Amino acid sequence: MGQAKQRKASDPNYGKYSSKPRGLIVFSPSSVTGNSFNLASTNLDQQELRSSLLYWDKLAWPKNNFIYTPNTAEIDELVRIGVMQTPTLPLSGGGAVEDVMTAAHEYALTYFENQAPGIWSAGEGINSFVNNNTAPPKSHSGTGLSLYNALPVPSADVPLVEILDFKDRRRAELLIFRAHLDAMAKEISSAGDSVDSLGIALKDLDAACSDLIKVTREWQFPVKLANVKASMNFNLATSASAAVTAWKNADSFNLDNTEKAIAAVAAGVASNFKINADVSFQKIKRPASPFKYLYQVTRELG
Repeated sequence: MGQAKQRKASDPNYGKYSSKPRGLIVFSPSSVTGNSFNLASTNLDQQELRSSLLYWDKLAWPKNNFIYTPNTAEIDELVRIGVMQTPTLPLSGGGAVEDVMTAAHEYALTYFENQAPGIWSAGEGINSFVNNNTAPPKSHSGTGLSLYNALPVPSADVPLVEILDFKDRRRAELLIFRAHLDAMAKEISSAGDSVDSLGIALKDLDAACSDLIKVTREWQFPVKLANVKASMNFNLATSASAAVTAWKNADSFNLDNTEKAIAAVAAGVASNFKINADVSFQKIKRPASPFKYLYQVTRELG
């Protein structure tokens, strides 16, 4: 019996989650540090593109009138089949380049949020965009949900057509993971006082990650193991929930099923979940749905 059928037989809620399209805004690898802006490449990072393509229905690579970032043949093909958007979002005004580019990335998220509320999130990290400048204290009023060594992603050289085919065949497992991650975010931001509810949400998320590890083993292409961090507008510091406070103060929580699934191909890997204070983005009002995601590849998986 396939993983989807097994979950359907054991999980009464399986298949009942929303399948509305979800999109991720991706950026060329770049960073802001102090008074400087560094653009590592005018293209998208190949690993970041493949990781994002696997888990998201739509991708957007916004352009601007300050920096020329041409499409590759791969991007043109994704645009042609309707998976990728590459709109030009004009920037105006002067100022320091680091401020202009930071504003450009913030504007991209607010632009897509206004186009389709709750659908789009932004990518971030060393293979995308990262702001290394110290953020003001008030911006640390968000929450980060981190999965360590729990998510399989395709290697940078896997053909895009293979990823699209896998998504078509394993849509159920991909949707169930996304649904349980969203459910965890909602459970935390609802500020309930039930430790048991958080435990159930984590158990479901663990099972979804474990299923993904198992189904990617059928793939004949290289797979890597990654961390993923989702950021949302919920202030842990002001939460009155004793359950959320207890989870915030814990070092981490083991993902036992995921760890067992990984052990079949890679020994000695610990899979964990943790919540912690993070940066917020108050220009959008989404306390229960992450607005930012970061993927970080950690090792080969089999």
